[in-house]
Amino acid sequence: MTIGENIRMLRQKRNISQKELAETIHVRPQTVSSWEVNRTEPNMGAIELLADALHCRKSDIIGDRTPDIAPTAEEIELILAFRASDPARQGIIKELLGIERR
Repeated sequence: MTIGENIRMLRQKRNISQKELAETIHVRPQTVSSWEVNRTEPNMGAIELLADALHCRKSDIIGDRTPDIAPTAEEIELILAFRASDPARQGIIKELLGIERR
């Protein structure tokens, strides 16, 4: 798969619009569209922002294989509940799971 195909697939799996993704990483929606149709490619800084926004590894974006992430409906519900929780609760959850802050 191409970088653009990976970005589109990861974005769609997360149920995020091009506009929402663009706002999250501070680019224009046309830029995301251009990446997804392989007209242009994101630079490494944008790839890092994309990986954070799409909750994946940079290699999932730049790799030529299908990313091996496919969260279940239950996992998506947990992620959404985590995102909606207050920062203190998020910190406690991260500590319990052994996840370091970036």
